[in-house]
Amino acid sequence: MFSDGSEGIFTTAPAPAAHCPADFNHSGAVTVQDIFDFLSAWFVGNPQADFDHVGGITVQDIFAFLSAWFIGCP
Repeated sequence: MFSDGSEGIFTTAPAPAAHCPADFNHSGAVTVQDIFDFLSAWFVGNPQADFDHVGGITVQDIFAFLSAWFIGCP
């Protein structure tokens, strides 16, 4: 009840789930397909393949992605 005598119901929505970097294709799961999709992006120079955000797409991005992939998502 509010101070003016009216009533109401408060609801909350859960916070959006944080994006998991290892889920490269945003499917909601970390699968081998994420590796294939990452490598496809890497080979064509897609800016999303700059996984370590150091600037430029290098072999280090592959290592950074695979490290994240093996760790998985919470």
